[in-house]
Amino acid sequence: MKTVVIVLLALAGCWLLDRLGGRLERRGWIYWRKSRGYDGRLSQAFAEVHSLLEPDKRHIRQIQEKEVHEQAVDASGDDPAVRNER
Repeated sequence: MKTVVIVLLALAGCWLLDRLGGRLERRGWIYWRKSRGYDGRLSQAFAEVHSLLEPDKRHIRQIQEKEVHEQAVDASGDDPAVRNER
């Protein structure tokens, strides 16, 4: 019986944490479940390792990076690479 109560309390805590995360996301304070977060350095490191292991697919990654860069330029109207050099 004690185990059932602990499991139910844990589930209720997880549900409350999820509700809190959703509320904080709606206010724009965090990325929780619905918004897409920033891809960080770890994914870039994995992409580099992947390109070393499969060099024949490196050109695909370069094309994808170019498209992302062009979208950023189109959205902002300014080249982010040039803006960072200033």
